[in-house]
Amino acid sequence: MKKVLVFDENGNYIEDKIVDDDYETQENEFACSIDTVIAFYKPKLVNGQVVEGLTQEEIDAIKNAPKEPTPIELLQQENEQLKQQLAQVNDDLVALAEMIVSTLQ
Repeated sequence: MKKVLVFDENGNYIEDKIVDDDYETQENEFACSIDTVIAFYKPKLVNGQVVEGLTQEEIDAIKNAPKEPTPIELLQQENEQLKQQLAQVNDDLVALAEMIVSTLQ
């Protein structure tokens, strides 16, 4: 068995497929062993070789893009906001209680 990467007529990656060892690759395919990792952001077939289809500038933009917060990070942010709100409510209640006590004296 081997892995075949399939590309469209422009050399853009479409999919992987697993085939028998005797499979004859087509012009728009690239064969490799099943465990080969193709570590490209956007694989492209150029002159029978798989190359990176993105420019370094495009890769840098992907790497430096802001990441979405995880559900745990969102809960931590919400928890911190609730703590701050609770502290403010507590301060307001203390101030109210002090005001009531001072008016009763």
